[in-house]
Amino acid sequence: MMMLSKVTQYLHIMPLELWLACWSLCSLQQLRRISLVCKFFRSLVIPHLFEEQTLDVAALAQGLDRDNWMDRVRHLHRTAVRLDKLQGSFAPLVHTWKATFHHGMTLSRYHSDIENIHLFDTLSGRVVATFFATLRHYRNLSSLHFGFATIDLGVREALRCLPALKELHLCNCGIAAAEALLRIDALKMIDCFPIASDSIQLASPEILRTLDVTPDVSPAISGFGSDTLSTLVELSLGDVADAQQLFQFLAQCPQLQLLAIGFLELPLPPVPPSIIPHLRDLTAPPEVVRVLAPHRPIHSVTISDRRLRKADIMPLCMAISRATVPLQSLNLPHAEPSLEILADISSLFSELKQLSLKLPGDPICCGIFDYESPGSPITVDRRTLELNDDEAFTRILPSDDISDAEEDAPPPIKVAERTEKFSQRLSRFGPKISVRILLGWLQDGLLFLPPTIESFLVEEVDLYLPSEDQHQPIALLARLYPHLRRLRFDGLESGWIRTGDLWAREVRGRREVVKIVAPVLNV
Repeated sequence: MMMLSKVTQYLHIMPLELWLACWSLCSLQQLRRISLVCKFFRSLVIPHLFEEQTLDVAALAQGLDRDNWMDRVRHLHRTAVRLDKLQGSFAPLVHTWKATFHHGMTLSRYHSDIENIHLFDTLSGRVVATFFATLRHYRNLSSLHFGFATIDLGVREALRCLPALKELHLCNCGIAAAEALLRIDALKMIDCFPIASDSIQLASPEILRTLDVTPDVSPAISGFGSDTLSTLVELSLGDVADAQQLFQFLAQCPQLQLLAIGFLELPLPPVPPSIIPHLRDLTAPPEVVRVLAPHRPIHSVTISDRRLRKADIMPLCMAISRATVPLQSLNLPHAEPSLEILADISSLFSELKQLSLKLPGDPICCGIFDYESPGSPITVDRRTLELNDDEAFTRILPSDDISDAEEDAPPPIKVAERTEKFSQRLSRFGPKISVRILLGWLQDGLLFLPPTIESFLVEEVDLYLPSEDQHQPIALLARLYPHLRRLRFDGLESGWIRTGDLWAREVRGRREVVKIVAPVLNV
C-alpha cells in the first residue's frame, strides 16, 4: 500500500512575512493559479482579498442594451448574493467599501425593447436595501464611499454604529438634517444636496481633518455655523459664490495647511494677515493666490484659472515669491509663457522640485454623433432569466483566466542622447508656444530648469506626441537633472517614471520602457 506523504508545514519553512511579500509581487492571474492549488496560501490571502469591497450598479446600467443586458443582470445578481454572504463571518474583514448605486430612474422607462428589463430594476433595489440593512455589521470599516443614495436618519444611525469609520465619501447624495454628527477624520461630498434644510450637517467639527466639497459649498459651510474646526488641515472647495462667507469660514480653521478653491466670485473682502497662518499648499484663482501667498509658509501653488494671461504670470510669481519658505511646486494651467518668462521662473524659484505646465493648444472637433432614426421599428427582446442564489457562482471561469500563458514584458528601448541642434526646425511650428517648441528650447540650451527639479510635467491640449519624439528629451533631461524622476510631454498619454536608468510609462494598456545609454557624439 502506498504511504501517504506527510503534509508539509510551510509556515516553518517560510515565515508569514515572506509569503505576503511573494504575494505582493504576483499578478492577479498568478494569484488565481496559486490559490487553486495551495490551501495555506489561500488562507493567508483571504483577509487581504476581503479588505476592499466594491459594487457599481450605475456602471452596469450605463450602456446596457439588448446584446448585453442578460450578462449584466447576472452580474448584478452575483453582487446581491455576495452582499448577503458578506454580512456573516466575512464582514469584520472589510475595511473599505466603495458602492455606487443607480440614479433612481427605472430602466423600464428607457428600454421598452427589452421585455424583462424589470429584473435589473428589482435586483438594483435588492442591492440597495441589503447594503444599508447590513451596513452596521462592518465593524472594522474605516473608509466608506457611495453614490446615488439618500442619507436619511436610518442611514445616519447605521453610520454611527461603525466605530472604526474615518473616511466618508459621498457622490450625488441627498442628505437629511439631523443632530447626530459623525466623528470622522475625512469627509468628501460631490454633487450632494440638503433635504428639507439649507445646510448640510454630517461631520463633527471637533476631529475633522479633511473636508472636500464640490461644486456648491455654501450648504456645507453653513452646516458648521460658528464652530471652530481646530483640527482641519485640508480644505478643498468647488465653486464659491460668497467670498465673504468663505473667508469667515477660513477664520474658523486656524490649523489649515492645504486650501483648494476651484472658482470664486469677486470681489474679495479684506483679508487679515493673521488668517490661516500655517497654509502650505494653495490651489486657487490668481486673485486669491496674490492675497494669500505672501507671508505664509506656502511651498506648493496651483493656479485654478481656466486661462492665465501671459501678462499676469510674472506678477503672480512675484507675489508667490514673497512666501516665507522657498517654493517647491508650481502648476500653471492653460498658460502661454514665453522663453523669457520660463527663464525668469527658473531663476526666481531656484529650489523648485515640481513644475507643471498645460499649454492651451488648438481646439479640435472631436467626433460625430449618430442617432437612430425615430421612425425605426422597435424589436422587442423577450428572453428571460432564471436566477437562483445557490447557483449564482457556479459558472466556470474562462480557461484564459487560469492558464499559464503570460505575455512577456517588452525589452527596453535603448536611447542614446544625440548632440544636434533643434533651432533650425522651429520655424515650421509657428510662433505660438507648443510642447515641441518648449522641448527645442531645452535641447538647444536656451532654457534651463532649476537644478533641484524632480518632476517636469508639460502637456498640450489634444496633443499626441509620438514616443520617438520623446526619447531624446528624456535622454537630455535625465543627464542634466540627476534628481529628475517624472516627465510628461503628452496631453493624451500617461507620463514617464524613472527607476534607475529606466524610464517607463503605460500606453494603451501596454508598458513602454526606455533605457538611457551612453551618448553618441557627432563628429
